Amino acid sequence: MTKEKSNAANDGKAIARPIAIDRHPLNNRTYRVATTAIEDCWELVSRCLHYRIPGALIYGETRFRLI
Repeated sequence: MTKEKSNAANDGKAIARPIAIDRHPLNNRTYRVATTAIEDCWELVSRCLHYRIPGALIYGETRFRLI
């Protein structure tokens, strides 16, 4: 555990962090946010694996825009 100084909210007392800040998912962007679209996609893939379906088409709008 890493101890770091906190803000004024804890009156200057040190707090114990369960993970170092440089390894935290929000800091290095390795987190995932569950959405309805991601859940639907996961259900489709799971169903295909369960029933051994050899292929599936997963489609959706792209996040990228061509300017």
